[in-house]
Amino acid sequence: MHAELGWSLPLAVLPEWVQGRPAPALPSTDRSTDASGRLASFRQLDWTVALGRYRPAKKPSAGREMPHQVNASRGVYRVRLAISEWQI
Repeated sequence: MHAELGWSLPLAVLPEWVQGRPAPALPSTDRSTDASGRLASFRQLDWTVALGRYRPAKKPSAGREMPHQVNASRGVYRVRLAISEWQI
């Protein structure tokens, strides 16, 4: 990714971010929550991660709310992920 684009996304932590949480083995700061108490944003590895559009996941984790929008930014670099359906 770095060779092609000149920058890289920390792919090792991306699975955690997509599931709406910082990677547990690394420090994170600036955590904020939404009105429902869900994690809305945090900073990790010099990236700001914003989570949104929480909805319940499909079975077998029925009732667990997962983010359906994840935005990560670092300086001028931005990555936006949209998850259409969770099945975990």
